Amino acid sequence: MRLTLRALTGLLALAMQLQSPVSAGAWGGMPAAWNTVVDSPGSPLFYQAGGIAVGGSGNIFIADEGDHRVLKLAPSGSRLATWGTDRPGPLRFDGPRSIAVDSAGNIYLADNGVVKLRSDGRFLSRWTGGVLSYPRGLAVDASRNVYVLSLHPVPYGPLFDRITITKLAPSGQKLVSWVYSYPQPAGDAALGAAIATTSQGNLLLSIAAQRFCHSCDGTYHLLRTVSPSGKTLSEVNEDVGGQSVAVDRAGDVYLAAPGKVEKLSPTGSLLATLGVPGCGPGQLGPDLYLAVSPGGVVTIADSQVVAVRPDGIPAPFRNGVVHTFAADGTAQSLLGTCPSPGARTTFGQINALAMAPGGNMYVADGILSKIVRVGPQGTVLGGFSADHPSTVATDTSGNVYVPAPAQAALDKLAPDGRLLARTSGVGLDAVAIARSGQVYGLSSGQVLVLPPVGHGSRPIRSWWLNGYGPGTGGLNPEGMAFDGRGNLWVADIRHNNIQEYSAAGKLLLIFGRGGSAPGRFHTPGALTLDGRGHLWVADSGNNRVQELDLRGRFIAAYGREGQAPGQFQQPEGIGADARGNIYVGDRGNDRIQELVLR
Repeated sequence: MRLTLRALTGLLALAMQLQSPVSAGAWGGMPAAWNTVVDSPGSPLFYQAGGIAVGGSGNIFIADEGDHRVLKLAPSGSRLATWGTDRPGPLRFDGPRSIAVDSAGNIYLADNGVVKLRSDGRFLSRWTGGVLSYPRGLAVDASRNVYVLSLHPVPYGPLFDRITITKLAPSGQKLVSWVYSYPQPAGDAALGAAIATTSQGNLLLSIAAQRFCHSCDGTYHLLRTVSPSGKTLSEVNEDVGGQSVAVDRAGDVYLAAPGKVEKLSPTGSLLATLGVPGCGPGQLGPDLYLAVSPGGVVTIADSQVVAVRPDGIPAPFRNGVVHTFAADGTAQSLLGTCPSPGARTTFGQINALAMAPGGNMYVADGILSKIVRVGPQGTVLGGFSADHPSTVATDTSGNVYVPAPAQAALDKLAPDGRLLARTSGVGLDAVAIARSGQVYGLSSGQVLVLPPVGHGSRPIRSWWLNGYGPGTGGLNPEGMAFDGRGNLWVADIRHNNIQEYSAAGKLLLIFGRGGSAPGRFHTPGALTLDGRGHLWVADSGNNRVQELDLRGRFIAAYGREGQAPGQFQQPEGIGADARGNIYVGDRGNDRIQELVLR
């Protein structure tokens, strides 16, 4: 088979797939920038730490699990470097969970395998396979041997039935491995563990465990000292532990706990408590990782909760700050900015969004039972009540359409929420309005074409989507939109494909299947079309947005799981404005993001 130059270029572009960094399109797309339109958590020092380390010169290294990167900070807090990319390659990280630095300045990262970087961030090697594939903790001794902590999860549960420590030479050669088991199901199980090395060459293993019992809190904490050969030298019961552990030159031990750090003697006796709950100088949040510099300064990566949702549930995104404490426990500095106390997100649960003429946006909020109206600049202009809305649509005049499930009705509303008309006797999962005013609704995989709202509920025509029929059961599609030709596009969340129909119901095109490769989908929940005739799909299960042409050919993908700009946690709802910019409802991060194509 001969390949033309154009075809070869396309294949090479696919081979260089990337998932969008903040300022570039992914997988061959146009250069682009992401803006947070509503509910930006600000510009945190980092998003959510998975670990922290301090080098010999006092520089701070943070494994930013929330943004899939490594940060290098000066002792003053100024950013010296950032490493990590969304492009496939050695520096593509997937939520790094721990970090360590050796005496030569080399950096070790617990990611997909153990990644070794030079002090300037240059990739050196990646060690993987077996228990090294998904490490949870790292430590390095004076000889630059690397100790890798791995946890073995109990199937279908949050516990771990074994802890493995693997000792590697600086070259990555496996030297020895130890396994600590917990008998299941009637015995104990680990909730978490952390590891550190002492100046004597021993290992410290901090374990949070749970004892099986019916009517008690069976959680307990152990501080275990292990020799370089894996022999347990001592074990002490503690009040906290299992998240992060560090040791200073004197052998004193530091354990992270929600809102505080405990300083212990080498024998495990409590010497001091650092910090109090809160956010500010000397005030700590519930999610902490710590390190001790050669000079005895305690450095803490604090992933503060940014806000709570309107229903009082903490929002899932974080705002990282760094604390330093002197060896005597005195608070020294706070690097970064704490989130505003008592801050609340605008949204409870974003289920869908729709764009209206003039650039206004209507967001269906299932928890607030409200349609939120957002102006072109991201200003919340108010909203109106709706019954746990799962979808929302608009017409060319700016009217808003919202199903009312409790009344088995579809409401047509003015932009300010005034009821203009109602069609009773219909239950719809999604709605799209044709230029004629006819209503195209989805109901359990069936398309119902109804008269304009207020003119009766008897369908003009109907048809089943490909792969659906009476009583088939399963997830039902909720994403539909018209293109400029009047054809109807549907995102099939059950079969992970996209279907195109004529206004009369003729199937014109079907493409896609389950997966994460370009042009494949994982629970696509919404779609829209822009002024260029491109199709945009909220590929919710893959935490990205895909751009395709009207023949179903892949153009680009943007995003990955995370909370940085251009990253998502379950995108739901998508729309395009008159300028061709794309708006995405980022449900898990409680925000609306705008993709500006350059």
